[in-house]
Amino acid sequence: MDGLLNCLLPHWKERPKTADRLRSPIQSVIDDAIAHKWDTAGNPACWKGRLEKVIPGRQKLQRGHHAALAYPCERY
Repeated sequence: MDGLLNCLLPHWKERPKTADRLRSPIQSVIDDAIAHKWDTAGNPACWKGRLEKVIPGRQKLQRGHHAALAYPCERY
C-alpha cells in the first residue's frame, strides 16, 4: 500500500483526474492477479474501503453552465 500511495499522492491534489486514471488500471491488474490466485491479499488500489480512508476524495468542479452562443437563424 505504501508504494501505491507514494505513486498517487504527488498527483492527487493537483491532478486528481490523472491520478484516478493511474489508479484504475493498477486496480484492474491486481484484481486479475487475485482472480488467477497469484495473489491472495486484498487489492490496495481499490477506492471503496481502502483508499477513500487514506486519500481525500476528489472535489467536484463548480463551473456552472456556459451562456448560449448567439447564432443567426436564417429561414428560407
